[in-house]
Amino acid sequence: LVRNRRLLEMDRADRPADPFVAYCLGWTLFDLGDPAAAADHLVTACRLAPPGFGLLARCHARLAAARTRLGDAAGALAACRA
Repeated sequence: LVRNRRLLEMDRADRPADPFVAYCLGWTLFDLGDPAAAADHLVTACRLAPPGFGLLARCHARLAAARTRLGDAAGALAACRA
């Protein structure tokens, strides 16, 4: 996970508008125990996702999980509704 984080951060610097990279980075940060940073990247991924983005539902689900870990029930519910 640490190696993936480093590689994804480099990829994110090169392609800041890529929703897939933001999604993967958010997922990795969540798994590393940083739900606040994960939520930031997952919000970005959801915002950048084009119509039909295959991972959008998973992105919202992981965002809900990150918000839950942060104690943000309203934010988690909003992510579920999205």
